[in-house]
Amino acid sequence: MMKMAAKQPNQVRGNVIHCPNFVQCTLCYGCRNYDSRLSECRQCYEEGCQQGQKRNFNICNKELHTEDALNRMKHTHRIVLYDCKIKEPE
Repeated sequence: MMKMAAKQPNQVRGNVIHCPNFVQCTLCYGCRNYDSRLSECRQCYEEGCQQGQKRNFNICNKELHTEDALNRMKHTHRIVLYDCKIKEPE
């Protein structure tokens, strides 16, 4: 069984071709703006289908990645320390 590398934001087709309709999902990096009426979107969908995989590489699964889930992920609390010097133990 071949193990695939993790998906990176710069590998998604919409990002590569600088598609004007491309809206990146913060969870899976796929396109959240997929419209089956557009030929460019259909081409992204066809290229994103991979053998043996249920998910599409280029298109976000909006059923799983709802707006509510995205908002919860964006608003997690983080502490960012700038110009912090850590003392080494003596």
